[in-house]
Amino acid sequence: MQSTLIERSPRTRAEFLTAFGRPLQRISVEQYHQMIDAGVFSNGEKCELIRGVLLEKPVPKPPHSYTVDVLSDLLRELVGAGFVVRTQQPVTMGDSEPEPDVVVAHGTRRDYKSKHPGPSDVAILVEVADASVRDDRTTKLTMYAEAGVSTYWIVDLKARTVVVFTLPRGGRKPGYRKASAFQAGDQLPLVLGGKRIGFISVDDILP
Repeated sequence: MQSTLIERSPRTRAEFLTAFGRPLQRISVEQYHQMIDAGVFSNGEKCELIRGVLLEKPVPKPPHSYTVDVLSDLLRELVGAGFVVRTQQPVTMGDSEPEPDVVVAHGTRRDYKSKHPGPSDVAILVEVADASVRDDRTTKLTMYAEAGVSTYWIVDLKARTVVVFTLPRGGRKPGYRKASAFQAGDQLPLVLGGKRIGFISVDDILP
C-alpha cells in the first residue's frame, strides 16, 4: 500500500552545530581531504563529514549490509547505460561529504576517477536506516534537500518501509515537497530522468 506524507526536520543547523551548550569547531571539505591525505585516519577509522562536523560511522549489522548489497545488485540490473551505482562512497556537498549507502549517479565510473559525485550528479540517493532512522529523516534529509538532491530514498528496516522523497526545497526550511511510502508487498517504481524504467519489489530488499 502506498501513502503520501511530507517530512520536515525539527532540528535546525544551529542546533546541530552545538554540543554541551557550546558551538562546535567546523572543518571544510577541503580540510577534511587534507586530513585524509595526511593519514589522520590511517588506523581505519570510519567517519563522514556532516555540516562541517566529523561523525563516526556505526558498524553495520547484517540486515543493513544485506539490504545494501541486494538493492545495489537490483539497481545495477535495471539502470543500464548512462548511470553508475555506487555503494557507501562519498558525495561532495558544500559543507559535507556524507557516504550514503547507495547512490545512482549520472555517467560512468570513469567520470568519478578524480572526483566524487556532487548533488547535481546524483539521480537517486539511498540511506538504509535502522538505528540511524532519526538522523536520516531529519539532519540528512534537510542536508540533501538543501543541496538539491532530486530523489532521496530511506529504506527503514524497523518500519519495513521505503520512503521516496522528491521535489527538494531549499531556503530557510529545506525539505522535500513530496514523499511516498512503500510497504512490504508493494512494487517500488524506479524513475530516472523523468522516466519509469522498472520496479523493485520491497519484499526483495527487506531482510
